[in-house]
Amino acid sequence: MKRELEFKGWNTKTKEMYSSAELVKDELTLLTDGRFINVSGAAHTLSRIYEHIIPLQYLGASDSKGNRLFEGDIIEADLTVAGNGLELVIGVIEYTEYEYVIVTNLDDWPVASLALMTSCTILGNMYQNPELMEKHQL
Repeated sequence: MKRELEFKGWNTKTKEMYSSAELVKDELTLLTDGRFINVSGAAHTLSRIYEHIIPLQYLGASDSKGNRLFEGDIIEADLTVAGNGLELVIGVIEYTEYEYVIVTNLDDWPVASLALMTSCTILGNMYQNPELMEKHQL
């Protein structure tokens, strides 16, 4: 089974989102501890670690408009609920210890597995659209 790995990065200093193409162009590599490094030179003495860029991983899925889903995306999703049919929720995609989930503002359903999602639309992301986080109490 082929699994496509892709990351984009949120720069906490400049408040900019870097696409995967921009990360590649700037020769940034993701370390196993979640930091990016720009490897320069054979001895790596000029290498620089970027602790202020947050990696956001592609989930391997897209929304109903064909936009790729990444960690931190705020989505409106249809979820299959046993016995209740479909339920519309708004939440942010986060990675837990074992899987990606939708963190919602629902008291009775604060976390939902992405496996329950039948379709979704990306509304924004938690870094570029903090007003959506506030509006939907996420």
